[in-house]
Amino acid sequence: MHKRNDYGFLRCGTPRFGALHIPEKRGMLVLMTIAAESGKPLGEVVANVPRQATKGPLDRSELARRLALGSPKLVEELWTVTQKQLEVEVARHGRLDAKATSLLTAAGLSLTVAFTFGSTLLKEAKSFDAWHIPIILIFGVTIICGLMAAFNAVHGLALREQLGVNEEAIFDPEALKEADAEETAEAGNGVMEYRKGRIIHFWTIRQRYWESYQHKAKIVKHGQYWFLAFLACLLVLCVFNVLACLFA
Repeated sequence: MHKRNDYGFLRCGTPRFGALHIPEKRGMLVLMTIAAESGKPLGEVVANVPRQATKGPLDRSELARRLALGSPKLVEELWTVTQKQLEVEVARHGRLDAKATSLLTAAGLSLTVAFTFGSTLLKEAKSFDAWHIPIILIFGVTIICGLMAAFNAVHGLALREQLGVNEEAIFDPEALKEADAEETAEAGNGVMEYRKGRIIHFWTIRQRYWESYQHKAKIVKHGQYWFLAFLACLLVLCVFNVLACLFA
């Protein structure tokens, strides 16, 4: 059985390798291996792989439908997975903020050096009429790239939506009352039913963390590109400075 999951991975099951989750770019190699082991033509193996569209995040109603379970152990496992995934997303945000802070620090220090270095270079280049205008243009582009890198770093660090646990969802009086009544009954599934609702709440927070991370990651990535362009322009300025010193 070969299926494509929601993250663009090809899930292939073979007697030799078991269940494999492999990126689509390497999926053809896996299909060739399956065809060789099964003795079937490659075209037939590829034709049997269902092409499913990538799905978006699950909404609350879909989560509730899928959590219509009767196994306390399974619900407890999902509860643990949800908690771990939420911790992972919070840690990812912290690492991304650290990268943005490092980018802002590096851009600020580099801009200070560029301003000092560029002003000196502009004074030295006055005696070279042919180089004066190019140096001014390159210096201007360098400063713009550095400022854009710093702007993207600050933009990535900017406070937006504060993601946290809603106390009303945790201490929902109706949910607590129903869970307490079911827990004291013979079935004793009150805690399981209570956790189902909290799993939906925590997983929704995890989804919002993921969306926020993707947005911030793009901003920081653009800042890194601007900083690389800034370093490249600064290298060109260094070359002009060396030439100005040699031919002064």
